Amino acid sequence: MLEEAPKVVNEDVSKADSHDGRVGQIARGVGVGSFGQGTGRILGFAMQLVLARTLGPSLMGAYLLGTTIVNLANILSQLGMDNGLVRWVAHYRAAGDDARVKGTIVQALILSFALSLVLAAAVFLSSGYLAVRVFDKPFLETLLKAFSFSIPFFTVMSMSLWATQGFKIVKYSAFVQQMVQPLTALVLVVVLYFLGAPVFGAVGAYVTSMVLGSILGLFYLRKVFPKIADADVPSVFETRDLFRVSGR
Repeated sequence: MLEEAPKVVNEDVSKADSHDGRVGQIARGVGVGSFGQGTGRILGFAMQLVLARTLGPSLMGAYLLGTTIVNLANILSQLGMDNGLVRWVAHYRAAGDDARVKGTIVQALILSFALSLVLAAAVFLSSGYLAVRVFDKPFLETLLKAFSFSIPFFTVMSMSLWATQGFKIVKYSAFVQQMVQPLTALVLVVVLYFLGAPVFGAVGAYVTSMVLGSILGLFYLRKVFPKIADADVPSVFETRDLFRVSGR
């Protein structure tokens, strides 16, 4: 009995250290998320000021309309799979099931990307109707066509970063979506304005920032889960599970 006591103490210490580690990880995640949200709001406010100065009220309204349509298309393309993606990646990871982790991520990315292409095509093809018949502003047609190219990249960025959060890591999502993407758009808007392209420069800046965001999202996803690109790890799809909690 005397020989067992040290083991009990060591096990208790190990459990306490593990608990403290999880608490510390959660606290760091909350801190990073809060900092990212604060930074994102500041950058968003700065973008509105710059757009108001460079585009004027009418064109700024057109720009915001375009981004609203893109955001709506991004939400629709995810089909609520963002919830299922985070939940099941965390669940299968805890169970050590890399095949199902990979399958869940791959399936969510492919399905959302395919739907985003359909929605991007719909926005592109209906831009003339929306501009003339719905909003009574013919000049919107070209802008909406340009904005449509950002939809697939926006979706890839969003879904890949949701996947990283399934590993209980929020810093990459905060860094890319709240800092890099809006900062890139802001800087490019200013640069292109001085190059003489205020309107289409602003739209081009937005699209470019989404392209960069999608690249970074996939990069950090692979960094968090290298097996996503490992051909030796099969992809096991659990479609029913993925959609069972989607949209909640």
